[in-house]
Amino acid sequence: MNTVHRSIKITSVACLAAWLGACSTSTPPEAAADPDLVIAESFIDAFYSFDPDRLAPIMAAAAETAPRLLYYQGSAKGGNYEVLLRTPCARDEEGIVKCPVKVKDDRVQALGTGFDVTDTFHLTFDDGVLVKVTTSSNDQDIYREAAVW
Repeated sequence: MNTVHRSIKITSVACLAAWLGACSTSTPPEAAADPDLVIAESFIDAFYSFDPDRLAPIMAAAAETAPRLLYYQGSAKGGNYEVLLRTPCARDEEGIVKCPVKVKDDRVQALGTGFDVTDTFHLTFDDGVLVKVTTSSNDQDIYREAAVW
């Protein structure tokens, strides 16, 4: 893809994200050069807005994983997730875009461990389209035990 077309594609993605109300106010410079990173940052903005109507359109092509992420968004809202540290999204060596977000939530606060969890969103793109989102976290064992209880 030549530079002019790539620039137009990036601008189009940014405009789409803005239209969806999902643009980050502080898009990192590397995201501006990679349209997938622009979408990833918009995804994180939408997720932590706790508004499913804002998140769903970004995940329209991720039909298999969208229901779980929308459920997780509702759980995060109910758990009063508060973003403590949002690290810019970046590609790993396999091309997956990873977005780590350190959060404080009610369950961890109730456990009194003093530990704040980092949830990482793993976004898979196919030709500029978000097609899959999975998550991982560094939850302590006591957190999972409390969830079972």
